[in-house]
This record gives sequence, structure tokens and C-alpha cells, in this order.
Amino acid sequence: MKYDKIVALSKENSKKKAEIVIAEIEKMLLRKERVTVTGLEKITGFSNSFFYRNQEVKDAIKSAQLQQGECYNPKKVISDIALERKTEALKEKVSQMKREMLKLERDNEYLEKKNTELKKTIEELSAELRRINE
Repeated sequence: MKYDKIVALSKENSKKKAEIVIAEIEKMLLRKERVTVTGLEKITGFSNSFFYRNQEVKDAIKSAQLQQGECYNPKKVISDIALERKTEALKEKVSQMKREMLKLERDNEYLEKKNTELKKTIEELSAELRRINE
């Protein structure tokens, strides 16, 4: 009976560790960090052998590495992040310029209307001046 209890506790402990490792793998993927056994050892504090003996963890690591791709390049990740930030800044600048353009178009319409009114006033005054000079 004691042996069965020890085995059950060991399996439960192993399952909890596997859940922790899988959660850390997901966090690493979100942070765009390279998923490696060494990195997971440092983060979790679990032994190297645990990662290779536990099939669920081994599969999760392999899956994450395939998801990241064989040609993982941290410099590319950094440049992608910088490019994304630059794109967002440019989108904001475009939006700001569109708002400015709309304001200028409204101002232009107002000035064209005012110009038309002033031309009409000039024509009226010119006509009145001609009548006075005749």
C-alpha cells in the first residue's frame, strides 16, 4: 500500500511540474524567447532529466520549438518589434495629417466662399463707381 501511495504522489507531483513547465513555455512564446531546456531549467529550477523523461513536457518543448521555427533569430525578433513600433508611429502620424488636411480643406472652403463674397462686393462697388463717374 505504501508503494502505491508513493507512486501516486510522484505522478501527481510530476503532473504539477508539467503544468508549470507548459505555462512557462507559453509565457516564453508570448515574450518571443527561444524555448530551450536550459532556459526552462533556469526559470523553473527543475532538473535537466525531468524535461527529457516526462513525455508530455518533451512533446510541449518540441511543439514550441517547431512553432518558433528552426531558424529562430533573436535579432529578427528585435527588429520586428522595432518595425512594429515604427509602423504604429507612422500610422498615428498619417492619422494626424489626415485630421490636419480636413481642417485645411474646411478653411479653404471658408476662404473661397469669403473670396467669392469679396469679388461680388468689388463688382458692386465698381458698378456704383462707374455710375457716379458717368
